Amino acid sequence: VWLIGDSTVSPLSGWGDSLQPYLADEATVENRARSGRSSKSFREEDNNYWTAHPDAVMNHLAAGDYVLIQFGHNDEKDDVERHTEPGSPPDYDDTFREYLELYIDETRGVGATPVLITPVSRMTFASDGSHSRTHGDYPAAMIQTGVANDVVVLDLEEHSHLHFDQIGETQTLDLFSDGVDRTHFPQDKAWRVAEMVASLLSASTSPLGAYVL
Repeated sequence: VWLIGDSTVSPLSGWGDSLQPYLADEATVENRARSGRSSKSFREEDNNYWTAHPDAVMNHLAAGDYVLIQFGHNDEKDDVERHTEPGSPPDYDDTFREYLELYIDETRGVGATPVLITPVSRMTFASDGSHSRTHGDYPAAMIQTGVANDVVVLDLEEHSHLHFDQIGETQTLDLFSDGVDRTHFPQDKAWRVAEMVASLLSASTSPLGAYVL
């Protein structure tokens, strides 16, 4: 089970390394997510972790594997190296979708299975105490990409938004944050996001859900 994405998935600051305990031993997690990456830069920068790095996913990906894909946080950034456009409804046919479809096609090309994951919510709250959604059209664009390409989508953005909104700002920061950082997850708390991913996976139509404990 290969994980690709940004710092909210990567080692030390994301949920990726906490996913393994929720899966049966037959499903081994390989976390290739890296800080600062977008769907564009993860595959286009020099020595990238999709094709060019010695540990790149495509150097090892095999038939029967799964690739869990979560991007969006850095696609929102303005710099040309990372920025993609989510597009507009109903098709969201723009650069974010184009990059996601490259991962989908290349994953399927070796007989592996892609799974899309919408970007986990940031821990930001409005003055009235309600949770604020910060990812704009990127989650909807990912969901539509999944529909158009018959790919399972785990809506982690929606799931985490509802949970953060329900428990409120104080408890969200206590359970998920170091108290200052509202985007990333300390390793002693990241398991709670991994648990969300596992729950969504178990409830999905993906055959990988059968491996969730």
